[in-house]
Amino acid sequence: VGAAASVPCPICADPELRLVTYVFGHRLPAHGRCVADAAELCAGRFAQLLREEGTAPTIIAAVLPAANVPGRAARNLEALQTLVPVESFRTLVAAVERIVRIVPEGTEPVYDEARLVLPEETALLGLVRSMPAGDTTSLTDFAAQAGGLADAVETFFDKVLVNDPDEDVRRSRLGLLAAIRAAAPADIDWSALYVAERQRVGTGS
Repeated sequence: VGAAASVPCPICADPELRLVTYVFGHRLPAHGRCVADAAELCAGRFAQLLREEGTAPTIIAAVLPAANVPGRAARNLEALQTLVPVESFRTLVAAVERIVRIVPEGTEPVYDEARLVLPEETALLGLVRSMPAGDTTSLTDFAAQAGGLADAVETFFDKVLVNDPDEDVRRSRLGLLAAIRAAAPADIDWSALYVAERQRVGTGS
């Protein structure tokens, strides 16, 4: 925890001195809380500001991955205010969340196109080819460029057995889905966003 200091401890002369940051405030212990680094401090402060503004906890969680770049997180939050009421975006969120939930963490977005021959596979492959990398696209641009993706993903899961007995086919199908996950903006927590949408529907808001 913390960052290595450039000088030894002035009290005990221990050369392994590390600098840590404590934060104090409402809802924190009286002795404060240690934060590991500046990114955590920035994220905590950003989340606190959103809570004070009355932002739903699930929406805060959805944009928090970008909190170390507050301008980006604020743009994501602004985009969500416009996108969440749109039906096509809600189905896109459900599709991406399903992929995030099903595809094992660490699965590389690599596939053998020769193994993807079913109509549902080739349709999804065509959409993937036209999508930019998730670390370069904004949430608004992704939503605009992902037209048809949600329906294609739903059809894929309905008609295609992802965990095919053939290892090469299974690997390619998972890699194709991982490519969609990689194309989605990486600074959005899609699972939290999906929960936020479910809660919104449940309350009728």
